[in-house]
Amino acid sequence: MPNIAYLQIKITAPYEALAMHNAYEMLLALVHNVRTDFRNIQATDAAEHTYIQQQRYWFSRPDAFCEKMYGLKHVLPIMPSPDPDEEIYHVGFLLPISEFGGVEKVAFNYASVLKAAGCHVHLFLVGRNRALIPSQFEGLFSTVTFFQDTALNSYKDASEFGGDYLGCGVPQWNKHGKVEQAIGMLMPMNAVINFQVPTFNTIMAPLRKFGVKTFTSQHLVDQSWIGQPIGSPHQFIAYEHAYDGALCISHQLMAEFKGLGVPQQKLIYVPNAASYAVNPKKIHAIMAERQKRPADQPLRVLYIGRFDRQKGLDRLVGVIERTQASHMPIEWRVVGKDVLGDAGQYIDGMRPYLHPLATTPNELTEHFAWADVMVLPSRFEGVPLTILEAGQLGCISLATDVGAVEEIIKHGETGFVIDSTQDDDVIVRRFCQVLGALSDDREMLRQLAIQAHEHYGAFSWTKSLRPFLDLLPLPAQKAVDQRAIA
Repeated sequence: MPNIAYLQIKITAPYEALAMHNAYEMLLALVHNVRTDFRNIQATDAAEHTYIQQQRYWFSRPDAFCEKMYGLKHVLPIMPSPDPDEEIYHVGFLLPISEFGGVEKVAFNYASVLKAAGCHVHLFLVGRNRALIPSQFEGLFSTVTFFQDTALNSYKDASEFGGDYLGCGVPQWNKHGKVEQAIGMLMPMNAVINFQVPTFNTIMAPLRKFGVKTFTSQHLVDQSWIGQPIGSPHQFIAYEHAYDGALCISHQLMAEFKGLGVPQQKLIYVPNAASYAVNPKKIHAIMAERQKRPADQPLRVLYIGRFDRQKGLDRLVGVIERTQASHMPIEWRVVGKDVLGDAGQYIDGMRPYLHPLATTPNELTEHFAWADVMVLPSRFEGVPLTILEAGQLGCISLATDVGAVEEIIKHGETGFVIDSTQDDDVIVRRFCQVLGALSDDREMLRQLAIQAHEHYGAFSWTKSLRPFLDLLPLPAQKAVDQRAIA
Protein backbone atom coordinates (compact mmCIF):
# COMPACT_ATOMS: atom_id res chain seq x y z
CA MET A 1 0.00 0.00 0.00
CA PRO A 2 1.08 3.63 -0.45
CA ASN A 3 2.86 5.27 2.46
CA ILE A 4 0.38 7.48 4.34
CA ALA A 5 1.60 10.43 6.43
CA TYR A 6 -0.58 12.41 8.80
CA LEU A 7 -0.18 15.17 11.37
CA GLN A 8 -2.15 15.40 14.60
CA ILE A 9 -2.73 18.90 15.99
CA LYS A 10 -3.92 19.51 19.55
CA ILE A 11 -5.55 22.86 20.29
CA THR A 12 -5.62 23.86 23.94
CA ALA A 13 -6.79 27.44 23.68
CA PRO A 14 -10.55 28.09 23.54
CA TYR A 15 -11.34 28.37 19.84
CA GLU A 16 -14.16 30.89 20.35
CA ALA A 17 -11.84 33.36 22.08
CA LEU A 18 -9.52 33.67 19.05
CA ALA A 19 -9.87 36.41 16.49
CA MET A 20 -8.42 35.55 13.09
CA HIS A 21 -5.72 38.12 12.46
CA ASN A 22 -2.88 35.90 11.19
CA ALA A 23 -2.06 32.63 9.43
CA TYR A 24 -1.81 30.67 12.70
CA GLU A 25 -5.32 31.64 13.73
CA MET A 26 -6.64 30.83 10.25
CA LEU A 27 -5.10 27.36 10.55
CA LEU A 28 -6.92 26.81 13.83
CA ALA A 29 -10.20 27.81 12.21
CA LEU A 30 -9.56 25.42 9.34
CA VAL A 31 -8.89 22.51 11.69
CA HIS A 32 -12.07 23.32 13.60
CA ASN A 33 -14.19 23.31 10.45
CA VAL A 34 -12.71 20.05 9.20
CA ARG A 35 -13.23 18.35 12.58
CA THR A 36 -16.81 19.59 12.77
CA ASP A 37 -17.60 18.38 9.26
CA PHE A 38 -16.22 14.92 10.01
CA ARG A 39 -18.43 14.66 13.10
CA ASN A 40 -21.53 15.57 11.13
CA ILE A 41 -20.77 13.63 7.93
CA GLN A 42 -23.24 10.83 8.67
CA ALA A 43 -26.08 13.18 9.65
CA THR A 44 -25.67 15.84 7.01
CA ASP A 45 -26.33 15.69 3.30
CA ALA A 46 -23.17 15.98 1.19
CA ALA A 47 -24.53 19.08 -0.49
CA GLU A 48 -24.50 20.92 2.86
CA HIS A 49 -20.86 20.17 3.61
CA THR A 50 -18.44 23.02 3.68
CA TYR A 51 -16.17 23.75 0.72
CA ILE A 52 -13.24 22.26 2.64
CA GLN A 53 -15.02 18.94 3.15
CA GLN A 54 -16.01 18.72 -0.51
CA GLN A 55 -12.40 19.18 -1.58
CA ARG A 56 -11.25 16.54 0.90
CA TYR A 57 -13.71 14.12 -0.69
CA TRP A 58 -12.42 14.70 -4.22
CA PHE A 59 -8.78 14.52 -3.20
CA SER A 60 -9.23 11.36 -1.13
CA ARG A 61 -8.84 8.88 -4.02
CA PRO A 62 -6.54 9.06 -7.07
CA ASP A 63 -9.34 8.15 -9.50
CA ALA A 64 -11.67 10.76 -8.01
CA PHE A 65 -8.88 13.35 -8.06
CA CYS A 66 -8.16 12.75 -11.76
CA GLU A 67 -11.85 12.76 -12.68
CA LYS A 68 -12.43 16.05 -10.86
CA MET A 69 -9.27 17.81 -12.00
CA TYR A 70 -8.69 16.39 -15.50
CA GLY A 71 -11.96 14.78 -16.59
CA LEU A 72 -10.43 11.28 -16.64
CA LYS A 73 -12.62 8.28 -15.87
CA HIS A 74 -10.05 5.75 -14.69
CA VAL A 75 -6.45 5.61 -13.53
CA LEU A 76 -4.48 2.40 -13.49
CA PRO A 77 -3.26 1.82 -9.90
CA ILE A 78 0.51 1.46 -10.24
CA MET A 79 1.82 0.71 -6.74
CA PRO A 80 5.02 2.34 -5.50
CA SER A 81 8.15 0.41 -4.58
CA PRO A 82 8.34 -0.96 -1.02
CA ASP A 83 11.63 0.91 -0.79
CA PRO A 84 10.81 4.63 -0.36
CA ASP A 85 14.26 5.58 -1.66
CA GLU A 86 13.87 3.58 -4.89
CA GLU A 87 12.85 5.57 -7.94
CA ILE A 88 10.89 3.57 -10.54
CA TYR A 89 10.58 4.38 -14.23
CA HIS A 90 7.44 2.89 -15.81
CA VAL A 91 7.33 2.23 -19.57
CA GLY A 92 4.14 1.15 -21.35
CA PHE A 93 4.11 -0.92 -24.55
CA LEU A 94 1.03 -0.50 -26.77
CA LEU A 95 0.27 -3.41 -29.11
CA PRO A 96 -2.79 -4.20 -31.26
CA ILE A 97 -2.07 -7.93 -31.09
CA SER A 98 0.21 -10.32 -29.22
CA GLU A 99 0.58 -13.52 -31.22
CA PHE A 100 3.94 -14.50 -32.68
CA GLY A 101 4.49 -11.74 -35.23
CA GLY A 102 7.65 -9.77 -35.83
CA VAL A 103 6.39 -6.51 -34.32
CA GLU A 104 5.50 -8.25 -31.05
CA LYS A 105 8.93 -9.90 -30.92
CA VAL A 106 10.59 -6.52 -31.37
CA ALA A 107 8.43 -5.06 -28.59
CA PHE A 108 9.27 -7.91 -26.20
CA ASN A 109 12.99 -7.53 -26.85
CA TYR A 110 12.78 -3.77 -26.29
CA ALA A 111 11.00 -4.50 -23.00
CA SER A 112 13.72 -6.98 -21.97
CA VAL A 113 16.45 -4.37 -22.49
CA LEU A 114 14.48 -1.68 -20.65
CA LYS A 115 13.78 -4.03 -17.74
CA ALA A 116 17.48 -4.86 -17.52
CA ALA A 117 18.12 -1.09 -17.40
CA GLY A 118 15.95 -0.82 -14.28
CA CYS A 119 12.52 -0.01 -15.72
CA HIS A 120 9.17 -1.56 -14.89
CA VAL A 121 7.59 -2.53 -18.23
CA HIS A 122 3.84 -2.81 -18.82
CA LEU A 123 1.98 -4.37 -21.75
CA PHE A 124 -1.27 -2.83 -23.05
CA LEU A 125 -3.29 -4.83 -25.61
CA VAL A 126 -5.68 -2.54 -27.47
CA GLY A 127 -8.83 -4.19 -28.80
CA ARG A 128 -7.83 -7.74 -27.80
CA ASN A 129 -8.81 -9.96 -24.89
CA ARG A 130 -5.84 -12.32 -24.85
CA ALA A 131 -2.06 -12.13 -25.15
CA LEU A 132 0.20 -14.95 -26.28
CA ILE A 133 3.65 -14.30 -24.84
CA PRO A 134 6.59 -16.56 -25.85
CA SER A 135 8.01 -18.63 -23.02
CA GLN A 136 11.35 -16.82 -23.04
CA PHE A 137 9.50 -13.60 -22.11
CA GLU A 138 7.40 -15.10 -19.33
CA GLY A 139 7.34 -12.81 -16.30
CA LEU A 140 8.76 -9.92 -18.32
CA PHE A 141 5.90 -7.46 -17.80
CA SER A 142 4.91 -6.05 -14.42
CA THR A 143 1.31 -5.75 -15.64
CA VAL A 144 -0.71 -6.83 -18.69
CA THR A 145 -3.80 -4.73 -19.41
CA PHE A 146 -6.53 -5.32 -21.99
CA PHE A 147 -8.28 -2.23 -23.33
CA GLN A 148 -11.66 -3.00 -24.88
CA ASP A 149 -13.83 -0.52 -26.76
CA THR A 150 -16.34 -1.38 -29.49
CA ALA A 151 -15.65 2.01 -31.08
CA LEU A 152 -12.17 0.78 -32.04
CA ASN A 153 -13.75 -1.46 -34.68
CA SER A 154 -15.20 1.53 -36.50
CA TYR A 155 -11.71 2.18 -37.84
CA LYS A 156 -12.24 -0.67 -40.31
CA ASP A 157 -15.24 1.07 -41.90
CA ALA A 158 -14.22 3.63 -44.51
CA SER A 159 -17.40 5.59 -43.84
CA GLU A 160 -16.05 6.39 -40.36
CA PHE A 161 -13.04 8.26 -41.74
CA GLY A 162 -13.32 11.99 -41.45
CA GLY A 163 -10.65 12.23 -44.14
CA ASP A 164 -7.20 10.88 -44.73
CA TYR A 165 -3.59 11.93 -44.45
CA LEU A 166 -1.13 11.21 -47.26
CA GLY A 167 -3.72 8.86 -48.72
CA CYS A 168 -4.07 6.84 -45.52
CA GLY A 169 -7.27 6.81 -43.47
CA VAL A 170 -7.16 8.55 -40.08
CA PRO A 171 -9.25 6.83 -37.37
CA GLN A 172 -12.04 8.75 -35.68
CA TRP A 173 -12.06 6.78 -32.41
CA ASN A 174 -11.09 9.87 -30.42
CA LYS A 175 -14.43 11.48 -31.30
CA HIS A 176 -16.67 8.82 -29.76
CA GLY A 177 -14.50 6.24 -28.01
CA LYS A 178 -13.38 5.71 -24.42
CA VAL A 179 -10.71 8.37 -24.71
CA GLU A 180 -10.72 9.49 -21.06
CA GLN A 181 -10.35 5.89 -19.88
CA ALA A 182 -7.42 5.31 -22.25
CA ILE A 183 -5.61 8.46 -21.12
CA GLY A 184 -6.20 7.61 -17.46
CA MET A 185 -4.94 4.07 -18.05
CA LEU A 186 -1.63 5.36 -19.43
CA MET A 187 -1.14 8.39 -17.15
CA PRO A 188 0.91 6.48 -14.52
CA MET A 189 3.55 5.71 -17.18
CA ASN A 190 6.73 7.74 -17.43
CA ALA A 191 6.95 6.80 -21.12
CA VAL A 192 4.88 4.88 -23.67
CA ILE A 193 5.95 3.24 -26.94
CA ASN A 194 3.20 2.80 -29.52
CA PHE A 195 3.75 -0.31 -31.65
CA GLN A 196 1.31 0.33 -34.50
CA VAL A 197 -1.90 1.14 -32.60
CA PRO A 198 -3.18 3.92 -34.92
CA THR A 199 -6.23 4.80 -32.80
CA PHE A 200 -3.98 5.70 -29.85
CA ASN A 201 -2.08 8.24 -31.93
CA THR A 202 -4.97 10.54 -31.08
CA ILE A 203 -4.26 10.54 -27.32
CA MET A 204 -0.51 11.13 -27.45
CA ALA A 205 -0.90 14.93 -27.22
CA PRO A 206 -2.84 14.89 -23.90
CA LEU A 207 -0.47 12.24 -22.51
CA ARG A 208 2.47 14.44 -23.41
CA LYS A 209 0.80 17.39 -21.64
CA PHE A 210 0.65 15.26 -18.48
CA GLY A 211 4.41 14.70 -18.70
CA VAL A 212 4.43 11.24 -20.29
CA LYS A 213 7.23 10.72 -22.83
CA THR A 214 5.64 9.50 -26.09
CA PHE A 215 7.38 7.34 -28.69
CA THR A 216 6.35 5.33 -31.73
CA SER A 217 8.07 2.23 -33.10
CA GLN A 218 8.00 2.09 -36.92
CA HIS A 219 8.75 -1.03 -38.94
CA LEU A 220 7.58 -0.91 -42.56
CA VAL A 221 5.47 0.86 -45.15
CA ASP A 222 2.56 -1.35 -46.23
CA GLN A 223 1.18 -1.41 -49.75
CA SER A 224 -2.36 -1.48 -51.04
CA TRP A 225 -3.44 -3.86 -53.80
CA ILE A 226 -2.46 -1.23 -56.37
CA GLY A 227 0.94 -0.61 -54.77
CA GLN A 228 0.02 2.60 -52.94
CA PRO A 229 2.15 3.16 -49.80
CA ILE A 230 -0.07 3.06 -46.71
CA GLY A 231 0.05 1.98 -43.10
CA SER A 232 1.43 2.92 -39.71
CA PRO A 233 4.17 5.36 -40.86
CA HIS A 234 1.64 7.58 -42.64
CA GLN A 235 -0.76 7.46 -39.70
CA PHE A 236 2.11 8.46 -37.40
CA ILE A 237 2.99 11.44 -39.60
CA ALA A 238 -0.50 12.89 -39.02
CA TYR A 239 0.28 13.06 -35.27
CA GLU A 240 4.06 13.56 -35.39
CA HIS A 241 3.75 16.75 -33.33
CA ALA A 242 2.45 14.72 -30.37
CA TYR A 243 5.44 12.36 -30.20
CA ASP A 244 8.80 12.90 -28.56
CA GLY A 245 10.49 10.46 -30.91
CA ALA A 246 10.18 7.71 -33.51
CA LEU A 247 12.18 4.48 -33.23
CA CYS A 248 13.03 3.34 -36.79
CA ILE A 249 14.38 -0.10 -37.62
CA SER A 250 16.02 0.98 -40.89
CA HIS A 251 17.80 3.88 -42.56
CA GLN A 252 15.21 3.60 -45.33
CA LEU A 253 12.38 4.49 -42.94
CA MET A 254 14.40 7.35 -41.45
CA ALA A 255 15.01 8.78 -44.92
CA GLU A 256 11.31 8.51 -45.75
CA PHE A 257 10.31 10.29 -42.55
CA LYS A 258 12.85 13.03 -43.16
CA GLY A 259 11.43 13.49 -46.64
CA LEU A 260 7.94 13.84 -45.15
CA GLY A 261 9.04 16.54 -42.73
CA VAL A 262 9.73 14.72 -39.45
CA PRO A 263 12.48 16.62 -37.56
CA GLN A 264 15.84 14.86 -37.61
CA GLN A 265 16.16 15.03 -33.81
CA LYS A 266 13.01 12.95 -33.38
CA LEU A 267 14.31 10.01 -35.44
CA ILE A 268 16.11 7.25 -33.51
CA TYR A 269 17.81 4.46 -35.42
CA VAL A 270 17.21 1.13 -33.65
CA PRO A 271 18.20 -1.74 -35.96
CA ASN A 272 16.68 -5.17 -35.39
CA ALA A 273 18.53 -8.16 -33.99
CA ALA A 274 17.53 -11.82 -33.74
CA SER A 275 14.32 -12.13 -31.72
CA TYR A 276 15.80 -14.79 -29.44
CA ALA A 277 19.23 -15.85 -28.23
CA VAL A 278 20.80 -19.25 -28.88
CA ASN A 279 23.34 -20.93 -26.63
CA PRO A 280 26.82 -20.36 -28.14
CA LYS A 281 27.66 -24.06 -27.73
CA LYS A 282 24.57 -24.98 -29.75
CA ILE A 283 25.49 -22.50 -32.47
CA HIS A 284 29.00 -23.96 -32.61
CA ALA A 285 27.58 -27.47 -33.00
CA ILE A 286 25.20 -26.35 -35.78
CA MET A 287 27.99 -24.61 -37.68
CA ALA A 288 30.25 -27.65 -37.35
CA GLU A 289 27.52 -29.91 -38.73
CA ARG A 290 26.99 -27.58 -41.71
CA GLN A 291 30.60 -27.85 -42.76
CA LYS A 292 30.35 -31.67 -42.83
CA ARG A 293 27.25 -31.93 -45.03
CA PRO A 294 28.01 -34.08 -48.10
CA ALA A 295 28.01 -32.44 -51.52
CA ASP A 296 25.59 -35.01 -52.93
CA GLN A 297 22.94 -34.22 -50.31
CA PRO A 298 19.92 -32.31 -51.70
CA LEU A 299 19.99 -28.57 -51.04
CA ARG A 300 17.70 -27.86 -48.10
CA VAL A 301 15.46 -24.83 -48.77
CA LEU A 302 13.13 -23.29 -46.18
CA TYR A 303 10.25 -20.85 -46.27
CA ILE A 304 9.01 -19.71 -42.86
CA GLY A 305 6.40 -17.03 -42.24
CA ARG A 306 2.81 -16.01 -42.86
CA PHE A 307 0.91 -17.37 -45.84
CA ASP A 308 -0.35 -14.17 -47.49
CA ARG A 309 0.12 -11.87 -50.45
CA GLN A 310 2.67 -9.62 -48.72
CA LYS A 311 5.05 -12.55 -48.37
CA GLY A 312 4.81 -13.39 -52.09
CA LEU A 313 3.08 -16.73 -51.61
CA ASP A 314 2.28 -17.02 -55.32
CA ARG A 315 5.96 -16.51 -56.14
CA LEU A 316 6.94 -19.16 -53.60
CA VAL A 317 4.64 -21.72 -55.21
CA GLY A 318 6.08 -20.77 -58.59
CA VAL A 319 9.65 -21.39 -57.37
CA ILE A 320 8.69 -24.75 -55.82
CA GLU A 321 6.92 -25.94 -58.94
CA ARG A 322 9.73 -24.82 -61.29
CA THR A 323 12.51 -26.47 -59.23
CA GLN A 324 10.53 -29.69 -58.96
CA ALA A 325 9.69 -29.70 -62.68
CA SER A 326 13.38 -29.30 -63.57
CA HIS A 327 14.34 -32.08 -61.09
CA MET A 328 16.71 -29.86 -59.09
CA PRO A 329 18.19 -31.75 -56.10
CA ILE A 330 16.25 -29.64 -53.58
CA GLU A 331 14.42 -30.66 -50.41
CA TRP A 332 11.70 -28.16 -49.49
CA ARG A 333 10.23 -27.25 -46.11
CA VAL A 334 7.37 -24.71 -45.78
CA VAL A 335 6.54 -23.53 -42.23
CA GLY A 336 3.74 -21.16 -41.24
CA LYS A 337 0.00 -20.57 -41.40
CA ASP A 338 -2.67 -18.55 -43.18
CA VAL A 339 -3.32 -15.41 -41.10
CA LEU A 340 -5.27 -13.12 -43.43
CA GLY A 341 -7.30 -15.81 -45.20
CA ASP A 342 -5.88 -15.27 -48.70
CA ALA A 343 -3.69 -18.38 -49.02
CA GLY A 344 -6.34 -20.93 -50.01
CA GLN A 345 -5.55 -21.09 -53.74
CA TYR A 346 -1.84 -21.71 -53.05
CA ILE A 347 -2.03 -24.35 -50.33
CA ASP A 348 -2.21 -27.28 -52.76
CA GLY A 349 1.10 -26.28 -54.36
CA MET A 350 2.81 -26.32 -50.93
CA ARG A 351 0.95 -29.20 -49.29
CA PRO A 352 3.66 -31.90 -49.67
CA TYR A 353 6.15 -29.67 -47.84
CA LEU A 354 3.98 -28.10 -45.13
CA HIS A 355 5.03 -28.06 -41.48
CA PRO A 356 3.12 -26.61 -38.50
CA LEU A 357 3.68 -23.05 -37.36
CA ALA A 358 6.87 -22.72 -35.30
CA THR A 359 6.39 -20.60 -32.17
CA THR A 360 9.14 -21.49 -29.70
CA PRO A 361 12.87 -20.72 -29.99
CA ASN A 362 13.67 -24.44 -30.08
CA GLU A 363 11.26 -25.02 -32.97
CA LEU A 364 12.62 -22.06 -34.93
CA THR A 365 16.20 -23.12 -34.28
CA GLU A 366 15.46 -26.64 -35.51
CA HIS A 367 14.18 -25.31 -38.85
CA PHE A 368 17.00 -22.78 -39.34
CA ALA A 369 19.62 -25.39 -38.43
CA TRP A 370 18.11 -27.87 -40.90
CA ALA A 371 18.04 -25.42 -43.83
CA ASP A 372 20.90 -24.40 -46.10
CA VAL A 373 18.91 -21.53 -47.63
CA MET A 374 15.84 -19.55 -46.59
CA VAL A 375 13.75 -17.86 -49.31
CA LEU A 376 11.69 -14.66 -48.89
CA PRO A 377 9.97 -13.68 -52.17
CA SER A 378 8.08 -10.82 -50.43
CA ARG A 379 6.31 -7.91 -52.11
CA PHE A 380 7.04 -5.56 -49.22
CA GLU A 381 8.87 -5.88 -45.89
CA GLY A 382 10.54 -3.91 -43.14
CA VAL A 383 13.58 -5.69 -41.70
CA PRO A 384 12.60 -9.39 -41.48
CA LEU A 385 13.66 -10.91 -38.17
CA THR A 386 13.89 -14.32 -39.81
CA ILE A 387 16.92 -13.19 -41.83
CA LEU A 388 18.73 -12.30 -38.61
CA GLU A 389 17.58 -15.44 -36.78
CA ALA A 390 18.54 -17.77 -39.63
CA GLY A 391 21.78 -15.92 -40.34
CA GLN A 392 23.19 -16.28 -36.82
CA LEU A 393 22.89 -20.07 -37.34
CA GLY A 394 24.60 -20.01 -40.74
CA CYS A 395 21.44 -20.32 -42.86
CA ILE A 396 21.78 -17.88 -45.75
CA SER A 397 18.84 -15.87 -47.12
CA LEU A 398 17.62 -15.40 -50.68
CA ALA A 399 15.15 -12.49 -50.72
CA THR A 400 13.63 -9.77 -52.86
CA ASP A 401 15.13 -6.30 -52.32
CA VAL A 402 12.02 -4.84 -50.68
CA GLY A 403 11.88 -2.65 -47.58
CA ALA A 404 15.27 -2.51 -45.89
CA VAL A 405 16.35 -6.04 -46.84
CA GLU A 406 19.42 -4.68 -48.64
CA GLU A 407 20.54 -3.01 -45.40
CA ILE A 408 21.03 -6.39 -43.71
CA ILE A 409 21.94 -8.74 -46.59
CA LYS A 410 25.32 -8.22 -48.20
CA HIS A 411 24.68 -9.55 -51.68
CA GLY A 412 27.01 -12.41 -52.51
CA GLU A 413 28.56 -12.37 -49.02
CA THR A 414 25.84 -13.16 -46.45
CA GLY A 415 22.99 -13.95 -48.86
CA PHE A 416 21.40 -12.83 -52.13
CA VAL A 417 18.84 -10.17 -53.09
CA ILE A 418 16.64 -10.24 -56.19
CA ASP A 419 15.33 -7.15 -57.98
CA SER A 420 11.66 -6.88 -56.92
CA THR A 421 10.68 -4.48 -59.72
CA GLN A 422 10.75 -7.25 -62.34
CA ASP A 423 7.75 -9.29 -63.44
CA ASP A 424 6.79 -12.17 -61.17
CA ASP A 425 7.88 -14.75 -63.76
CA VAL A 426 11.34 -13.17 -63.97
CA ILE A 427 11.62 -13.09 -60.16
CA VAL A 428 10.69 -16.77 -59.93
CA ARG A 429 13.29 -17.63 -62.58
CA ARG A 430 16.02 -15.65 -60.76
CA PHE A 431 15.25 -17.45 -57.48
CA CYS A 432 15.60 -20.78 -59.24
CA GLN A 433 18.91 -19.74 -60.85
CA VAL A 434 20.45 -18.79 -57.50
CA LEU A 435 19.22 -22.00 -55.86
CA GLY A 436 20.69 -23.98 -58.74
CA ALA A 437 24.07 -22.26 -58.36
CA LEU A 438 24.16 -22.95 -54.61
CA SER A 439 23.23 -26.58 -55.17
CA ASP A 440 26.06 -26.98 -57.66
CA ASP A 441 28.75 -25.15 -55.64
CA ARG A 442 28.74 -26.46 -52.06
CA GLU A 443 32.06 -24.82 -51.23
CA MET A 444 30.51 -21.41 -51.93
CA LEU A 445 27.52 -22.42 -49.77
CA ARG A 446 29.80 -23.34 -46.85
CA GLN A 447 31.72 -20.07 -47.09
CA LEU A 448 28.52 -18.02 -47.21
CA ALA A 449 27.26 -19.85 -44.11
CA ILE A 450 30.38 -18.85 -42.15
CA GLN A 451 30.14 -15.22 -43.29
CA ALA A 452 26.43 -15.04 -42.44
CA HIS A 453 27.05 -16.48 -38.96
CA GLU A 454 29.80 -13.96 -38.22
CA HIS A 455 27.83 -11.01 -39.62
CA TYR A 456 24.45 -11.62 -37.96
CA GLY A 457 25.92 -12.91 -34.72
CA ALA A 458 27.24 -9.41 -34.00
CA PHE A 459 23.74 -7.85 -33.87
CA SER A 460 22.52 -6.99 -30.35
CA TRP A 461 19.31 -5.46 -28.97
CA THR A 462 21.21 -3.81 -26.12
CA LYS A 463 23.58 -2.16 -28.57
CA SER A 464 20.71 -1.12 -30.86
CA LEU A 465 18.68 0.49 -28.06
CA ARG A 466 21.57 2.45 -26.55
CA PRO A 467 20.64 5.75 -28.31
CA PHE A 468 17.05 5.39 -27.05
CA LEU A 469 18.09 4.60 -23.47
CA ASP A 470 20.25 7.70 -23.45
CA LEU A 471 17.12 9.81 -24.02
CA LEU A 472 15.32 8.50 -20.93
CA PRO A 473 16.03 9.81 -17.41
CA LEU A 474 16.32 6.28 -16.03
CA PRO A 475 17.13 5.85 -12.32
CA ALA A 476 20.18 3.72 -13.16
CA GLN A 477 21.37 6.32 -15.66
CA LYS A 478 20.92 9.10 -13.09
CA ALA A 479 23.08 7.18 -10.63
CA VAL A 480 25.80 6.82 -13.27
CA ASP A 481 25.58 10.53 -14.06
CA GLN A 482 25.84 11.47 -10.39
CA ARG A 483 28.94 9.30 -9.97
CA ALA A 484 30.45 10.94 -13.02
CA ILE A 485 29.79 14.39 -11.56
CA ALA A 486 31.28 13.39 -8.20
